[in-house]
Amino acid sequence: MSRTESIEALRRANPRAKAGFAESVEAAAHAVRAQIASASEPPTFVPRRRLMGLSVVGSLVAAVAAIVTFLTIGPTGGGSGVEDATAAVRKAATSLEPPLSARALPSFELRMAASSGAEARSGGTAPT
Repeated sequence: MSRTESIEALRRANPRAKAGFAESVEAAAHAVRAQIASASEPPTFVPRRRLMGLSVVGSLVAAVAAIVTFLTIGPTGGGSGVEDATAAVRKAATSLEPPLSARALPSFELRMAASSGAEARSGGTAPT
C-alpha cells in the first residue's frame, strides 16, 4: 500500500467524515450538561488555604517538640567531651583496649607466636 493509499484509508476511517457525527457529538454534550444540571449537591472540596494552615501548624508543633526534647534531655553524646587536642589524644590513648593478653592464648599458640617472632628477628627459620 502506498503512502497516498494509506492516507486515503485513514481519511475514510475518520469518524468525523461520516454522516451524523456532528449531531452525535451535540447529543452527547447535551446529555452531559443535563447530568451536571441535575446533580443534587455540588462536590465538596477542602480549601487549599486550610490544608496549608494545618501543615504549617503541624510543622511548628514538631519543631517545638524537638526543641523541648533537646533542652530537657540535652545533646546526645554529651557534646565533644574534650577540651583541647591534648586532652583528645590522652582520651584516645586511654580508651583503646590493650592487645590480646598472653593469658587468653593457649600455650601452643604462644609457642608458635614466640617462634615466629624469633624467626622474623633472625631472618631464618626458627627451630621446632
